[in-house]
Amino acid sequence: MKSIHAESISLDVAWHVFNHSELHDQSVFAQCSRTWHSFFNPKLYRNDVKTGKYSAVFNTIANCRDTRVALATLRHTLQAGADYNRSATMYMTESHRYSPFHVTALYLASSKGYADIVSFLLDHGADIDGVPDCRLRTPVFLSLLSGDAKTSMILLRRGARLESSEFGINALHQAAAAGLTEVITYLVDEKGMEVNDADNNGDTPLIHSLLSPSPETVIDQLAQFGVDVNQPTTIDTWRMTALSMACEDGMFSAALALLKAGAD
Repeated sequence: MKSIHAESISLDVAWHVFNHSELHDQSVFAQCSRTWHSFFNPKLYRNDVKTGKYSAVFNTIANCRDTRVALATLRHTLQAGADYNRSATMYMTESHRYSPFHVTALYLASSKGYADIVSFLLDHGADIDGVPDCRLRTPVFLSLLSGDAKTSMILLRRGARLESSEFGINALHQAAAAGLTEVITYLVDEKGMEVNDADNNGDTPLIHSLLSPSPETVIDQLAQFGVDVNQPTTIDTWRMTALSMACEDGMFSAALALLKAGAD
């Protein structure tokens, strides 16, 4: 049987077939030849945006292996008129069932530490605080939680909200818990955040630092900023200091750092 080459079919006929095909078939269609790809590929992106699926945006970020390739794809979505504040529904397992919650492209990029993609999205209209997830975390808090200093600094320098009143903590608490010394310095020196401010449970940045990969490093840093090393926590109505907590948990390096900083 004689094969038919894509180039032998007129674009008028191809266009008619394309418009009456399912999305997957349209995608395959656009790959039949270079001519068809250059003609139909932009239409694929426009259809994706027009239908509100935004699969090109979210799938590109979720499955990114090369940020340069991902950014090239995102530029196509931009040309197609994508709104990067459009949210998508994701699911998490909660109480043995899947619970839906909404996320934005910026949330997804921040959670994965794609700093260049985060910058691109912010440059093209993404709301920096986005839609908080099911646990009320904004992109910057998710980035801090992941221990990603580079992405966190981009978001902070671009004006991300420093407080998470719903979540009960601020950016300094989260940075201390993640051990992000560069971020801590920025928040204290540039943003004027108070090193002794407690979260909703009464935990200070010093208490949070005990959760970090290197508590003694963060303790030394906070001590240089004048932290009150004897300020107790009020979590669960207990009034424990950082030193008593460190000793109770067998964190002897942290305990020594606290004693060096003047803890009683």
